[in-house]
Amino acid sequence: MLPSETTLSYHLDLARRTIFSGWRSQTESEAYRGGMLQVADLISKNHIEYWLYNASKFTAPDLSDQAWTLEVLGPLLAETELKKIAVLVPEDVFLQAVAEGVRSKAENIFYGKIIMENFLDQQSAEDWLLSGS
Repeated sequence: MLPSETTLSYHLDLARRTIFSGWRSQTESEAYRGGMLQVADLISKNHIEYWLYNASKFTAPDLSDQAWTLEVLGPLLAETELKKIAVLVPEDVFLQAVAEGVRSKAENIFYGKIIMENFLDQQSAEDWLLSGS
């Protein structure tokens, strides 16, 4: 099941090889996974190098979705031309800790090919993401 357009949004900037995606609200596991696979497919097919992922309105994925993200999504992304992922996280300290845990574990999957950082504000995320692009 893919998420509805009211739940997941994305914008491609092909000139800058960038995708901006985000959740407008919380979603169920099946839609989360479908949406993330949809974004991964867009990244692959469009030779995207930079991804700004807005998770600021999304509560932490449950443990099975966190594992799926690392075991399924991570290796898919590692096979793309992606160089940087900037993640906008909520201002909730618990959710920031979850996001940092996923980011830290993803480093082992990306082997330095993809750099991933978490941010609290969009401007900082965009500045970092597009620096040197």
